[in-house]
Amino acid sequence: RQVTHWLEFQPTAARVDVLGELAPCLPVELLPEALTAARSLEDRERRARVLGMLAPRLPVELGAEVLAEALTTAKAIEELRENPEETNAILHVTC
Repeated sequence: RQVTHWLEFQPTAARVDVLGELAPCLPVELLPEALTAARSLEDRERRARVLGMLAPRLPVELGAEVLAEALTTAKAIEELRENPEETNAILHVTC
């Protein structure tokens, strides 16, 4: 909990770095907190990256859901870059 509290006050880049480094070695009981922290990242690219790092550590069903969430975000970001006029991509990235 101390790490999660500390992360709340850090810039996004620092939060991503810390979550990414911690993901492989977090105890199972802290994974829900890490997932909440990852989902709260405002930077969509970084959020997708951290979700992708956490997904393999989660229970199978939740891990698949989180991986799908990261993939959907990554695809929407790529689509937005290729077709910035596409509002559908914008909706996926902002939701």
